[in-house]
Amino acid sequence: MKSPLKKWVYIGLIILSIIFFILKGNTKILLARNILSFVLYPAQKSSIYISSIKRQNRKIDIFKKRLISMSITLQKYKEAVEENKRLREALNFQKRHKFGIIPAEVIGRVPEEINFRIISSAGNTKGVIKDMPVVGYNGLIGKVTNVDVNTSIIQTLFDLNSRISVIDERTRVFGILEWNGDNYLVLNGIPIDAKIEKGDTLITSGYGSIYPKGIRVGYVIGIQKKEHLLLKQVTAMPFEHISSIEELFIIRK
Repeated sequence: MKSPLKKWVYIGLIILSIIFFILKGNTKILLARNILSFVLYPAQKSSIYISSIKRQNRKIDIFKKRLISMSITLQKYKEAVEENKRLREALNFQKRHKFGIIPAEVIGRVPEEINFRIISSAGNTKGVIKDMPVVGYNGLIGKVTNVDVNTSIIQTLFDLNSRISVIDERTRVFGILEWNGDNYLVLNGIPIDAKIEKGDTLITSGYGSIYPKGIRVGYVIGIQKKEHLLLKQVTAMPFEHISSIEELFIIRK
């Protein structure tokens, strides 16, 4: 049995056929146009809607590309500002110190399980030789251990082979600053009656042939007494954030 909808469709088509048969000339053409417009209107509307969405998507894509371009430009500007700031600091650093220095950049890290060593962009061609001290904007970093034509390897304070003679700037107490594998440095040889305190600044003593006297190294963060050894166990942190430095200065001897 046919559904009521199909039945009415058939009836409508029959009526339209009769009307077309009766009508003549322009009236028939006009009616045909109206019927086609009515039938095709939903499709036309959908096509217009889809075209509008496509235009909006294209505009969104253009906006995204412009936004990304602006973000990249902003980042380049920030990098330029930071680089300019570091260059000004380098010039000020040179003015503050009497000894000659060789500016260099950190270009890599030496892959070691324990010791932390870095690779600088200065080598033999710039006058770098073994055992030259290396400093940053805030203090001592370490010394040169290996030199190539255009690069050098820096042994930092966080190296089990590093031993630096320092004095407490306030009390003038002498000690040897070392690293034992922890996240801090250890100041050995401090007498139990030494008046050293937290926050004291440690500077190079000038003893030995590597480090000039008076370079800032670090500050005291902890003090413990060892009664049976008649010594104090003193811990310290370097002024330089060695893991994040980008520029350094090699001191000419």
